[in-house]
Amino acid sequence: MSTEQLKPLLQKHMVFSILDDARLQVLMGKMETCVFPMGENIVHQGEMGDCAYLILSGKARVLQPNSEGKTVTLATLGSGDLFGERTIITQEPRIATVRAAEDVTAFRISHDDFAHLLEGSPELQGYFSQVFHEYAAINFLRVKTCLQVLPPQQIVALMKHCRTVSASKGQLLYDDATPEPCLYIIHTGAVQIVGEHAGDADVLADLGVGDHFGERALLQAPTRQARMLAAYDTTCFVLDYTHLAPLLESTPKLRENLRARLEHDEQNAALQRQFGLKPPPRSAPQELTYVAPPTPTATATAAPTAAPPGSRRKARRFRRYPWLRQHDETDCGAACLAMVSRYYGVRLAVGRLRDLIQVGQEGASMYNLAAGAEALGYSTRAVQTDTSYLPTLELPAIAHWKGYHYVVVYEVTESTVIVGDPAIGLLRLSRQEFAAGWTGRILLLRATARLHEAEPARTSLGRFWPLLKPYKYLLTEVLLASLVLELLGLASPIFTQTIVDKVLVHGNVSMLNIMLGGMVIVGVSRALTGLLRQYLLIYISSRLGMHMAADLFQQILQLPFRYFRSRTIGDLLTRFGDSVKVRQLLTGASIATILDVLMIVVYLSLMLYYNAKLTGVSLIFLPIFAGVLICVTPIMRRNNQDIFRKQASSQSTLVEAVESIETIKVTAAELPRRWLYENQLVQHVNTVYQAARLAMVLNTLSGALQMFSQTILLWYGAHLVLNAELTVGQLMAFQSLLGMVMTQ
Repeated sequence: MSTEQLKPLLQKHMVFSILDDARLQVLMGKMETCVFPMGENIVHQGEMGDCAYLILSGKARVLQPNSEGKTVTLATLGSGDLFGERTIITQEPRIATVRAAEDVTAFRISHDDFAHLLEGSPELQGYFSQVFHEYAAINFLRVKTCLQVLPPQQIVALMKHCRTVSASKGQLLYDDATPEPCLYIIHTGAVQIVGEHAGDADVLADLGVGDHFGERALLQAPTRQARMLAAYDTTCFVLDYTHLAPLLESTPKLRENLRARLEHDEQNAALQRQFGLKPPPRSAPQELTYVAPPTPTATATAAPTAAPPGSRRKARRFRRYPWLRQHDETDCGAACLAMVSRYYGVRLAVGRLRDLIQVGQEGASMYNLAAGAEALGYSTRAVQTDTSYLPTLELPAIAHWKGYHYVVVYEVTESTVIVGDPAIGLLRLSRQEFAAGWTGRILLLRATARLHEAEPARTSLGRFWPLLKPYKYLLTEVLLASLVLELLGLASPIFTQTIVDKVLVHGNVSMLNIMLGGMVIVGVSRALTGLLRQYLLIYISSRLGMHMAADLFQQILQLPFRYFRSRTIGDLLTRFGDSVKVRQLLTGASIATILDVLMIVVYLSLMLYYNAKLTGVSLIFLPIFAGVLICVTPIMRRNNQDIFRKQASSQSTLVEAVESIETIKVTAAELPRRWLYENQLVQHVNTVYQAARLAMVLNTLSGALQMFSQTILLWYGAHLVLNAELTVGQLMAFQSLLGMVMTQ
């Protein structure tokens, strides 16, 4: 590259514009020409910097992960832009990755040459020190804070009005009871929000680097009795309301982020009140450094809190590891955390964990997953490593899978890895298969004594009692009517026995007429009782359904906006459909279950009365039927959950397409949207088809077993009749009672 082409680039750059011609000539003689194809990383975040680059042609993006673990673009660099100079001055790891967005041609200057350029020039050293300090502050606000929604130009302008406040450990930074209209952003250190309750000081929350406080005054929200104390030596950037007010008006996203923080604080406070959760103790802040994969020694001493006795279980067999199915693809993080908790003997609901780790429509970040685990009572550490170090890690742990999913790693052997995938099940993968799906990021969790203090999930029908209470007398009448129907049903086997043993054998026509009259009376009584029972059930079901739908809609309207951002429309619509199933359970299935238990006892008592031997033989087949149900029920449950998810996805796509039809028409996206809906519809139909096939197989198997059992019992009963241990009428009545038991 000729001197004439390089010299103008250096002269117009703000960094090198103060250099005289002599120093420019020295610098140009040391610079090398480099070419980077599109997509190649020019520098990597975390590596030690030994050179800087000046772009001649092409474009490059400056990338860095934000607080949620997502990679964001700090800036786009073009011709004449310089990057990497900070690392060769400060001797620190690179704070960002620069990737070629096009084919890039750049000039490279090494650390030694750049340091030699600054020797003997105090003005240059001071100049670079000031420039680098400003760049670092701007990049921090752009990536790590709530201001990341602002354009870089506005952040640069805002930095001119930003002041710095320092506080030593334990010093008061801010009093929320007497707020000042300022926004505090933590640059280094940590802050504790301390509130007063019953005369005692309670830690409401721990704030770290990048967090902010003081937004209540900016948004004119109700104040609370709380103080912000420095947990360690802390520095904060402070922005006055007068400079932030225009940005709040012009950037609604910034105001929304601040309000989201308020909602998050209120949610955490509610969790603390309801479940007794406390914010985890925050360790001393450390500077960002490049961390190599953990060694066995480092791993053994990494967790700061020892697990309580008995909380860490020995490795168990493959089928004994806990597994939970996720409700949808966004629940994988919450389901994994619930599985790990069950491994330690604590049963937690996925819905509760979903709120705790702040699941959105794109799932949960590993940062939020770790924060939620800390709140539950785990000591966490996120590491980046490879499969060679897996045997040294403390398991179970939550691994990031295929870039968008989480799985639980339960056990690692020399050749296999046992994982719990909330979308599929327990899997035994080879090391190569696991490495192909694993991103290298894994969240290590160690249980502490606080984990067992968390309130476990409890599922009870008692929550529906307030809905049923107004109809308790009607439900009692329904139960009594159902009991009368079942008891009247016993008349059929008794009539059969009497007709066969006493009417047909003796030719007693008068008794036959009496039996006919009795059967007519029983039939009419059953019809009237059934009519009354059905009327009461329809009345209760309709009233209960109306109240449940109204209460559900009222509850949904009262939920915060964050709830709707974390769920699809189809999911919400399916909830209304499930309320019908709950109503049917309360008004039909629950009564049927109570009656089934009572009547089975009555039927078995009558069977024992007829013949104890035949009853014993018939009971042999009941465990077979029970075993079939036990084996098939988990599969049917999974199929029903799959149907729920697939139906919610297809409904969500359909409703969203109708609502955004204008956008679809403008962008000519009819065909892709149709393909998406058809694919989801096919998945739903296939799942329903699989469930129907399973039901068909179950019905066929049950029918075959029932026919086989009836044949065996008929054969054995005939022998009892031939041996005069049983009459023909009693055998027929026994068969009728056995059929009633099988249908309960």
